[in-house]
Amino acid sequence: MPISRRKPNAIELLNYKDTSYSDFTYIRDSRLINDNGEAIIVDELSRSLAIIDVHASLLHDGKAFYMKGFLELDNTDDYYIKLITPVDKELHFNFVIKSTGITTSYFDEGATGGMAGGTPVIPINRNRNSSITSEAVLTAGVTTATSYDKRIDSDKWGSTGFKLTVGGSGEIVSDWVLKKNTTYLRSFISGADNNIIQFQASWSEIESKA
Repeated sequence: MPISRRKPNAIELLNYKDTSYSDFTYIRDSRLINDNGEAIIVDELSRSLAIIDVHASLLHDGKAFYMKGFLELDNTDDYYIKLITPVDKELHFNFVIKSTGITTSYFDEGATGGMAGGTPVIPINRNRNSSITSEAVLTAGVTTATSYDKRIDSDKWGSTGFKLTVGGSGEIVSDWVLKKNTTYLRSFISGADNNIIQFQASWSEIESKA
């Protein structure tokens, strides 16, 4: 009397060695399809599902961007960069700031008033094979804002010593998800002469689920 065996499911059949099941060949030669009708990639060697993380997926999809620049300020000089987020996309945002001298920096959310002038900044797509452009609007060198809803970041670094000015850096450890259709203002205030400040921001733009 033959031994009764549970029929393997589709995933198990991908690695199943017994070809006695009539639909074995059919499933091994077919593709797994997700709910969006997209083929799920299976590794040829291990026959396991090939998976990449969210950040890598956004990068390959052309939805990851960055901007980077530097400026030189003297003591008490200031500089401002305005960011307006898209109406229907969330920005997963990160930044790094470095300087050769004492620097104070703020990041204000819901900034209003002022912020005149400046030069448009064109974000760079981190996937150099993609023609997708960022929907975030950045303007560098604007005037200060007259008010803001919330100061979400404030930092100061650097020091002075005998014939020496020491710089430093500031950054966030994890991404922020910025509000949609909101104006943000990043400020740099120098506490030393000949202070070279480097600023880098990187982000992914994700369609809103709401």
